[in-house]
Amino acid sequence: MTMRAIAVTGAILMTLSLATPAAAEGDAAAGEKLYNKCRACHVLAEGKRRVGPSLFGLFERKAGAFPGFAHSDDLVAAGEVINPWNEDNFKQYIVAPNEYIGSVIGKDKARTKMVFPGLKNEKEAEDILAYLKPYFLGEKEGK
Repeated sequence: MTMRAIAVTGAILMTLSLATPAAAEGDAAAGEKLYNKCRACHVLAEGKRRVGPSLFGLFERKAGAFPGFAHSDDLVAAGEVINPWNEDNFKQYIVAPNEYIGSVIGKDKARTKMVFPGLKNEKEAEDILAYLKPYFLGEKEGK
């Protein structure tokens, strides 16, 4: 391979690596600590709930659809768009729950039944997702 071919190949590879950044990954240990804010209301066990619905299998259902739980009308309406939950919509939701649901349904003052105002930032959202993802996918069950 000539020097010119090596240089061109290198430039192409560098351009491709800049154009397709790796997905950000959170810190699961930090996420587990953040989940302590959720434990009072949520469980990670299938079919169970506390004040709020179980988070087990979240990525297998649409918003506002946990069986037997009386979700807010706004969250149920958001289920027409958030169907099912995924990494992207969860991260947006967990940082600003009411604001995100409002943006989904086109309502300025949307309400969920969750009193938690949201995490501080995207980094915390990445961290809690890193911890909760196996539960959300139904790969792991907790208490």
